[in-house]
Amino acid sequence: MRAPRFVRTAVVGALAWLVLAGAAQADLPGTIPLAAADAGHIWWVVRVEGEPERGPAGPGAKRISFALMHHAAADSGASERLVTRFGSEPLALASEGHRVVVVTRDAESGNLFIVSMQAARNEATGGWFTLPAGLPEVFRAPPEQGEVRAAAIAGGRLALLLRLRRETANEADRHWLGAIDCEGATAGSWASMPLPAVDLAERVHLIGGGPAFRAIGMRAGAAVLLEQTGESSEGNRASGSWRARELVRAEATPSRGEVAPRAIAGAFMVAGRVAAVERTDRVRVGLVRDGVVQPWAEFDEPPRAWALGPLASGAALLELGGNERAMIRELGLSDREPRERVSLDPPSIALHRWIHLPILAVLSVAMVLSAVIFGSDAYIQSRTPGRGAERPARTIRGASLGRRALAMGLDMLPGVLVVWAVAGGTPLDLLRIPTLQPDLADHLPEAMSLLGGWCVASIGDVAFGRSMGKRLAGLRIVAPDGAPARAGRRFARACCALVTVASPVVMLLALLHPHGDGPSEMLTGTVVAPESELEPAAEQGSDRPS
Repeated sequence: MRAPRFVRTAVVGALAWLVLAGAAQADLPGTIPLAAADAGHIWWVVRVEGEPERGPAGPGAKRISFALMHHAAADSGASERLVTRFGSEPLALASEGHRVVVVTRDAESGNLFIVSMQAARNEATGGWFTLPAGLPEVFRAPPEQGEVRAAAIAGGRLALLLRLRRETANEADRHWLGAIDCEGATAGSWASMPLPAVDLAERVHLIGGGPAFRAIGMRAGAAVLLEQTGESSEGNRASGSWRARELVRAEATPSRGEVAPRAIAGAFMVAGRVAAVERTDRVRVGLVRDGVVQPWAEFDEPPRAWALGPLASGAALLELGGNERAMIRELGLSDREPRERVSLDPPSIALHRWIHLPILAVLSVAMVLSAVIFGSDAYIQSRTPGRGAERPARTIRGASLGRRALAMGLDMLPGVLVVWAVAGGTPLDLLRIPTLQPDLADHLPEAMSLLGGWCVASIGDVAFGRSMGKRLAGLRIVAPDGAPARAGRRFARACCALVTVASPVVMLLALLHPHGDGPSEMLTGTVVAPESELEPAAEQGSDRPS
């Protein structure tokens, strides 16, 4: 069955939807269109020249594609991720949090086509991937069509400023501003917003990243900052009015006075304030407070394509190197110029985050299988000296899992208290099993507490036959016949106990053992027995014939 025409149109448009141009597109020749959200994400596009197309007459023009790249400040290493490649250039981009929204045109109809994607992190590998998988989420088309002038996301809503199509060549320019909720935008509806009172023939910078939209534009030859405020009579905040304030420089700046509106190349939100980027003989970044532009940073314009946007609690200057690899320079709020360049390399799998999980799984399975094989009655009987010798009947039963868990918790207390005194936090949080977490690096205090508890228990078990926790719980490590276990067996049991402490699930084997032994006891020929059972067992042992 052939798909309807509008479905085929949507698929074709989705496959050709991206190159970041709009929101940061503009007056700066060669700049990288960039959007960086408050969650610490940067998206940009690299123009890629492929191999020439070959035809009957020989090599033709080179294939041009556009690679969408992504960087997250949460990465432990400086890396860039290739999201996808596209063959046509979109019109605008905006982002908020993990979401990026791109506006492009449908290849067949020429109408606006809006899609959304989100960055998600694989907690096991530490790598990033994109949701939804497959095609991006498609927004409902806006009710108007025209040239995209600006786009931004604020409070989960996408705003789009359009210069409408002219019916005739002599018709005056008309503009439209609307917004739509990003969640459920496939079936959502657009709400018209009043246009900001600025000269719309000049460049208008829409600013997102906060609860309300802001904009910077020109009015009466001066630069003004506008902030959306209030609600319409219908209670729709997207239809609220705009409050304007003229931008001036701080008195302490050398170039005191009004801000040249045409010098403003972009604006973004950082630490709850508007940051304005000016491009004159140098690049100047200032923070706006009550209409006054306070100086923040100043630096020479990079020789190649570049862009500036928010990243985490500051900003980031993104540049393209000679091999089209991106380089990033962080800009803190206390910095006067960007820091040293750091190259963004392709991401590698963060093995250190999750490699302990398969290792622990292999050790746990190997321990259980070894305990079942070498701790079975048939195997133990085969180790009895002399073929005619009888194996003494076992009369001691291992302690219950509840008493063993109590002893283990008591043994962990010293390590918990020491780590808590150093690392702080809540002591109960340190009692969690860190080895079962995907990223062990995020649970180092818990891991140190677990390791400290195992060390305390092992010293007591090997030296005295019972640790502090076992003493308080009334338990002792003995041989199967009730006699004191040899030091070598106690040491071997302590080594095996490290696996059971790191992976307590293997202790469920004790529920299947007829005498309640765990895998550590089955492998080492020992028993963790209640002291109350040792005296009767000793008396029965004295009654046995010698």
